Amino acid sequence: MLIVVVFAMASSLSHAIEIALSTETQTSSRPTFKGTTNLPDGARLTLIVSRKESAYRAEVSAEVRSGRFSVGPISQRGSDLNPGLYSLEISLAIAGNQPAAVLDVIGKRGEKLEGALVRRNGDTRTIRYATTFQVGLAANPELDRVAREQAKMSQTRWWKSQCNEICDNAEFFERARGRSFSKPDCLRTCVSNPPAPQL
Repeated sequence: MLIVVVFAMASSLSHAIEIALSTETQTSSRPTFKGTTNLPDGARLTLIVSRKESAYRAEVSAEVRSGRFSVGPISQRGSDLNPGLYSLEISLAIAGNQPAAVLDVIGKRGEKLEGALVRRNGDTRTIRYATTFQVGLAANPELDRVAREQAKMSQTRWWKSQCNEICDNAEFFERARGRSFSKPDCLRTCVSNPPAPQL
């Protein structure tokens, strides 16, 4: 599968440069995303691969080198991705997270960026592109259900660990101030208020 995206970015001379960005899957079950672009060397990109039905989300970074970047292979907890339709989002990290040499081209706040894929983020500009790609032939609802359950259990374990740390810190500070503190109450309250899922 080959997905080609073309958008415009203003150069330091203020004329548009057509940037070609392509992504392709190396395999059908553990994709590698490779790209070519005329963004300056050192430009930092973020790629997010997600599939809501599998409660799957992977965020990886890439850096442009000699007009190219590569990420992958992408897996799901070390296993093949479930078959089905996935979302891919590629964005240029905000200007504040770019090297000085890149800022010379795109502007200190990305103000030299132009084109249909330019997005505003406060007083800065970035580039964001979203598309989809297919893994395998057809989705498998049972595999998706198992993946959602695994993701939920993993999230629950992570949140319980976070709550334990939060309540340990709270107990330390409350006791240092001479106040009573119930860690079990703290844990019950914390665990019952998990963060909203990202998907």
